[in-house]
Amino acid sequence: MPFWLHVLAIAPALLLLWYFTSRDLYPEPRRLIWFTFALGFGAAAPAALIGEILFFPLADLATNPWMAAFIISFPIVGGIEELSKFAVLYLFCRTWNDFDEPMDGLVYGVCASLGFAAIENWSYVYQSGLETALWRAVSAVPFHAMAGVIMGYYFGLAHFVPNKRRYYYILALAVPILLHGAYDYPLILQEILLAEGQSNGWLGMMVLPVLALETGLALALARRVRAAQAAGHHEAAHAPDYDHLHQPYQNWCSRRYLAGPVLLMVGGALTWLIVTELAVMASGLFSLWQDNQTTNATVIAARQELLLLGRHGVAMTIAIELVILLVSLWTFRHGIHLLNRRTAT
Repeated sequence: MPFWLHVLAIAPALLLLWYFTSRDLYPEPRRLIWFTFALGFGAAAPAALIGEILFFPLADLATNPWMAAFIISFPIVGGIEELSKFAVLYLFCRTWNDFDEPMDGLVYGVCASLGFAAIENWSYVYQSGLETALWRAVSAVPFHAMAGVIMGYYFGLAHFVPNKRRYYYILALAVPILLHGAYDYPLILQEILLAEGQSNGWLGMMVLPVLALETGLALALARRVRAAQAAGHHEAAHAPDYDHLHQPYQNWCSRRYLAGPVLLMVGGALTWLIVTELAVMASGLFSLWQDNQTTNATVIAARQELLLLGRHGVAMTIAIELVILLVSLWTFRHGIHLLNRRTAT
């Protein structure tokens, strides 16, 4: 694998790490940020080993593909991966003197989650190449980051609201596991059905609403805890009130918290599909123009499709796809605009 592809596999996790750590008004020591990232990185190995041990005994309990996908998605993949990240927070981060406000739980949760995502993403890219790197950069890696935000948010509250500690610990584990399972379920079900000869390519798109919901919730929680910092509820404050932070659904507004992520996902997915289609069409046109013989199945299929469409059909198709691309880019840009708007907490 070329060096630039190694960089591309790790870069999304590092960018998201920078974004969320920069949200902290009272930044954590860099050595602890990178140490937590490394712990999350290292947690992937035992998680994979435990998953392999439990995979076949649990998967054999399934009587149909839908149940098999459920068992693999929730208790095996979602449960083990999120539990491994939780272990990093519980065994290490909560013991540090620098863990002195709820925002720190969010920061360390993101660090552990993105360390896990970095090595997982690298392994997938190593096996599958550039297309996987690009797709996971806008799907799986952000998903891990948002799950880390949610886990870290509730873990931070558990650390500083002792009378509700068990309750917040349960939320810190249960919410990410449920979201993780819901994200993986359609992907795993699609793989099982394809292995059985059933084509269900549309199932993969079901990850987008889950990712949008998770992103909306994670950003709402991040805004809330940052606003609490700005209002004086931090480690330097006198008797800060942390209990009030557990109001993530107060003044919940679908336009405020979900419209941005939904438009971002829809615009991003459409942009990706159209750009990919235009690239394939361009490769077919170039092949026809050069009149060269190729063994690439994608280019051969593109050439055949172009010959069937004819000159006018190709021109009309490109024009329509360019219009869709402009709409997709506007949708993507508007989603970013909504995410960047300052919202009430």
